[in-house]
Amino acid sequence: MSKYITAVDASKTTIIADSSHAVNDTLFIDCLIKATDITTTSTPILNINVPGRISTAQLGYYNVATNYAPSNSASISTSNGISSITLPVDTVANTAYSIEGWVKLI
Repeated sequence: MSKYITAVDASKTTIIADSSHAVNDTLFIDCLIKATDITTTSTPILNINVPGRISTAQLGYYNVATNYAPSNSASISTSNGISSITLPVDTVANTAYSIEGWVKLI
């Protein structure tokens, strides 16, 4: 498991699998998480641990029980030098989500 992605609150989100990797100035994100508790729309769930700042990103996510490909966009925000991934829906407890995409670094 890479250390590019970590849970913001380990009591609400567990990283099941993470094959995220960096190539040059791009971080490719591919991780499977399990929501162990409900999180609200505006709550960041994952931190992105990378040096430097993020210039652009494209992330998708899906609930693995009901979908088979990313059909919704996740967002990235940066505060105090820490970048976080937020899903624009309330997560459901005991549900797995796949997050895929890329992050371009400055």
